[in-house]
Amino acid sequence: MSRSLYWKITSPVLLIALVGTLTVSLAAPYLLEWFVTKTAVDNAQQQAATFRNIRNYYSEQVVSKVTGSGNFSVMADHQTSASGVPVPATFLIEMVDYDRPQELVMTDLISPYPFKNRIERKMDEYQKRAWKAVQANPDEFYVELLEQDGKMMVRAAQADTLNAPACVACHNNHPTSLKKDWKLGDVRGLLEVSTVVDGWLERGVWISRTLSGVTLLAFALVMLVNFRVARQVSEPLNRISGSLRSLSGEKTGACPGGLSVPGSGVTGGCL
Repeated sequence: MSRSLYWKITSPVLLIALVGTLTVSLAAPYLLEWFVTKTAVDNAQQQAATFRNIRNYYSEQVVSKVTGSGNFSVMADHQTSASGVPVPATFLIEMVDYDRPQELVMTDLISPYPFKNRIERKMDEYQKRAWKAVQANPDEFYVELLEQDGKMMVRAAQADTLNAPACVACHNNHPTSLKKDWKLGDVRGLLEVSTVVDGWLERGVWISRTLSGVTLLAFALVMLVNFRVARQVSEPLNRISGSLRSLSGEKTGACPGGLSVPGSGVTGGCL
């Protein structure tokens, strides 16, 4: 069996199957990272919207009634006074800090302009990068997939803007506010949602390995069928080709026996 004909039939399928297998193997980690990040960001958007609604409700239904009653004061350091009620930002910070170690999805509200009672809360390196990013795109999430405290996390932060006149007045008039010239729409800080994705990544790695195994098995089956088909096609073609070569040799070769033509002077020649 001619190997050149055999490999002409099998090599294109072999090359295509090999390229497909390598493509799946190389693309799987990037697809997994994209899927995990996209899912975490979708969850972060829902979480951020929920916290904004909570703050708006607290401001409209609690803070407004408390300030109108005259019996309580809205304070950033409300714990120092029996009649103190937390301002909306403090309310959210204390709410998300409750039982934080047991959560896989964590929310944080932080600002480079904190009230003086929260002056020790500093932005980490990710939050500093996020703060720079949201200045240009306050409506977009700044997202990073990174390892922190031995865990893989997707951290997504969006600008926390002053979207109500009451918020602007509170931050400008509060005695412990570090900044007094706030305007409506200014970016006050960051609303961050961090998601621990170790479990997602483990399941994704398992799916990726299973997919790679299935792809290799399919590759082996395709090549087995390809080799069998190539053998069945090439063997008859080789036999036909050999027969044609034999027939051609018989037509162009010497005569089987010499012939003598009387009177011609030729002995043993072919007519």
